Amino acid sequence: MPEGIGYGSIASPVSVETSFGRGATSTADKLQEQNGEKQKLISQSVARQADINSSRANQLERQSQVLENRGASSVLQAGLGNRVDFSV
Repeated sequence: MPEGIGYGSIASPVSVETSFGRGATSTADKLQEQNGEKQKLISQSVARQADINSSRANQLERQSQVLENRGASSVLQAGLGNRVDFSV
C-alpha cells in the first residue's frame, strides 16, 4: 500500500515546488505590474497638481497686476500718491 496517503512518489513534491516557484514568480510579476500602475497614477496626480498650482500662480499674478494698475490709475487720478504709498 505505498500509494496510500502519505506514501506518494518523490515526483509529487518536486512538481509542487516547481509549480509553487512559478506561482511565486507570477505573483512577483503581478506585484511589479501593480507597483508600476500605482507609480503611473501617482505621477499623473502630481502632474495634475502641478498644472493646478501653475494655473493658480498665473491667476494670482494677473490679479496683482490688475490691482497694481488700479492703484496706479487711482494715484494719477485722485492725487492719492502723495498721501499713500502703494509700493510693495
